[in-house]
Amino acid sequence: MTKFDEKLVWMLARANRRLEHELERELKPRGVPLEQFRALEALHQRGPMPMSELAEAAFVERSTMTKIVDRMVAAGHVFRAPDEEDRRRINIVPTDEGLALHDKLSAISVDLEERITRILDEPRTQTLRRLLASLA
Repeated sequence: MTKFDEKLVWMLARANRRLEHELERELKPRGVPLEQFRALEALHQRGPMPMSELAEAAFVERSTMTKIVDRMVAAGHVFRAPDEEDRRRINIVPTDEGLALHDKLSAISVDLEERITRILDEPRTQTLRRLLASLA
């Protein structure tokens, strides 16, 4: 039987938690929770989207995403707008201020990725990307 520390599921969870802690440590002084950063990243990459898609992209429950978006609306980082094709559907849309904040914060995740690449080297980093993509 594999030791607890060597079980793949726990190794992945530990690695993920370590990376989350690193991001949270960098984001906290800037007043941005990790979930809001993930939401801004998703909106920057994919554009406006409904709450359910944003929740999935930010790795949170829909009810939690609603509270996060409420805070982001209050901060002026996003707004809610009817979908142009289906007016019953509401999209979350980043504001210029939200996109500017994302641009400022994106250096944090870029730096973290660069540190990972230095630890693993480029070929192993690419292998890790392929392996993780096959699990996702």
